[in-house]
Amino acid sequence: MPTEFDDFFARLLKREGGYSNDPDDKGGRTIYGVSERAHPELWRYGPPTLPQARALYERVYFKGPGFDRIPFLPLQEQLFDFAVNSGPKRAIRTLQRIVGTTPDGVLGPKTLAAILVQGVSRTNNLLVKERVKFLSRQTCKFVPGLVSRALEFLIP
Repeated sequence: MPTEFDDFFARLLKREGGYSNDPDDKGGRTIYGVSERAHPELWRYGPPTLPQARALYERVYFKGPGFDRIPFLPLQEQLFDFAVNSGPKRAIRTLQRIVGTTPDGVLGPKTLAAILVQGVSRTNNLLVKERVKFLSRQTCKFVPGLVSRALEFLIP
């Protein structure tokens, strides 16, 4: 039976696309969003398989940081997407600054409680805003696409 993570992963694959080896991409060769630079262990014998990519994403970018404990699926998915693009620690620290907890990069009970106090929809949209601000300071040809990607997570 498919899980919420399976749905998140399927949508992530649509955003990430297939194989890429763009000379302007610092990650080098990439497939399913898994770059050779960030995960050389998966590229040792060639490009990673789809099951390997799924396992990596679930372990390192979703359950490992604790995003499965967030009590709001749209925010879970946005944090997962943010972590894939910018790293789990950056995603969590940005979230923590938004909700007013110590930005230590660890998703603990104080941060989870602060999300509820602030409101999950409001937290989600503030996270979109912070992602866009962060991305707008970057200087690469991928910025417009990454900003559009972040804006997909806005809740009306």
